[in-house]
Amino acid sequence: MQRILKLNSPSHRDSAMMGLVSATDASTSTVASEVTSAEVNLRKFSARHEWDPNLPEDRRNAVDAAVKQHDQDAEVALDEQLEENSPYPGVVAAVRNTDEELPANTVRAWVLGMLFYLPISDSNTYDNTGNIYNVSRIITPEYTLDEQKYKDYSPLFLSTTFGLQYGFSFATIIAVIVHTGLFHWKEIWYRAQAARNQEDDIHMKLMKKYKEAPEWWFGVVFLVMFVLGLGVVLGYPTHLTWWAYIVAVLISIVWMVPIGMIQAVTNIQIGLYVFTELVFSYMQPGLPLALSTFKNFGCMTMFQGITYSQDLKLGHYMKVPPRTLFWGQAVASLWNCLVQVCVLYWAFGHIDGICSQNQSGRFTCPNGHVFFNQSIIWGLVGPQRIFSGDGIYASVQYFWIIGALLPVVFFILAKKFPRSVARYLNAPVIFGGPAYIPPATPLTYLTWGTVGFIFNKVIYSRKRGWWLQYNYITSAAMDAGLAISTIVIFFALILPKLTPPQWWGNTVVSTTLDAQSAAIQTVLTNGTFGPARW
Repeated sequence: MQRILKLNSPSHRDSAMMGLVSATDASTSTVASEVTSAEVNLRKFSARHEWDPNLPEDRRNAVDAAVKQHDQDAEVALDEQLEENSPYPGVVAAVRNTDEELPANTVRAWVLGMLFYLPISDSNTYDNTGNIYNVSRIITPEYTLDEQKYKDYSPLFLSTTFGLQYGFSFATIIAVIVHTGLFHWKEIWYRAQAARNQEDDIHMKLMKKYKEAPEWWFGVVFLVMFVLGLGVVLGYPTHLTWWAYIVAVLISIVWMVPIGMIQAVTNIQIGLYVFTELVFSYMQPGLPLALSTFKNFGCMTMFQGITYSQDLKLGHYMKVPPRTLFWGQAVASLWNCLVQVCVLYWAFGHIDGICSQNQSGRFTCPNGHVFFNQSIIWGLVGPQRIFSGDGIYASVQYFWIIGALLPVVFFILAKKFPRSVARYLNAPVIFGGPAYIPPATPLTYLTWGTVGFIFNKVIYSRKRGWWLQYNYITSAAMDAGLAISTIVIFFALILPKLTPPQWWGNTVVSTTLDAQSAAIQTVLTNGTFGPARW
């Protein structure tokens, strides 16, 4: 009884009340701290993702509303959600909310989730459901972009290598200019001055017994081809203007020397596909057919010019009379045009399912698919929506800076360490070498690199005499053998629709997840991924 009375005494009641108040204050302080921390975190999150095109609009609005209205419960709840999981529904659908035994709020988990929607190496374009982009949903009967249908459908997505390849192409364009200016400007200037006054070598002395092909012959050929090209551009519905056609021809002329210099040193030709696409897409946006025409005249004119120069050089060393060489190339070129067109139309009419993904003879037209998708990327949708501003792939523009700086670094290293391997570093080749991926695969480059390493490193180092005498002949024999075997395989196996011999070497390629289009995550929380507006 005394104990009860003692506990109920005023002093003990006050002490108990003070303890309760203290505990309540501590709890209140903890809650207030959590609320303050949550609001700070959400403000930081909102600032970081202000221009994030991949963040769902409803998530952005929820964060902004909670902070603006000072909704403490909502702030704490959102902060906890963002701490334990990714803000992107795509990542949540693709990756569990644990990374081994840790929460999934890790770089590894986020990257894996964003990669799982699309193949890593693929030449197709995709929509925000992970399916092949349906171009017919955004194009008009005049083959131009219907902007409202594009907004109603989906932004355009690329595989990892396809998107990265455009970054490499940007770097290559600027690297060619900087590299050529730093490493070869003296030689170019010397060759330009000595072109008419250079002392004859033994080859020139032997060739002087033949009559030269007059320069006006070449001028007439150029004029005739120029007029025919202009007639094609204006006579057919290509949507290409006459002045754009002239710009394309000028591009091929201007770039022929620097790209020819790179190829002469490295035996690797840098293409102008992306450069011509970039130029035209800002000159006449929204015209895919015009872009394809412009690209062909801008790229193929330069390519054929450099190839023609190679043939002239080979004919010079083989002592072929210049006039005979001129007419031989002229007749062969005209005949090749007819054969190419005839074979193309024959193939369209006689090869079932040609250019389809699952064509039985593997006539899937990989280069044709890339060419078509490039016309959609650059000509129809346009770089303004993909590579500029808030575009999904705007970050690849940083490759311009990388491409401009790397040749300078290599030049400094080559000057400072002239006898080191630094003198072999070539930025245009590093960036432009993978230009055929996609549609080429790493396997293509692996076999090419292995053969090159064996012949031009191992054999060159150990059997120099054999290399000097037989390497060029072996290379020509391999090229001829490949062409002949391709023809034999086509007419003996593919055309009659016979099953070729089945062994690991020609079946393993089709067993990969990439070949089976299974190397992606197809489950989506809300049916789509990517930005909410575009």
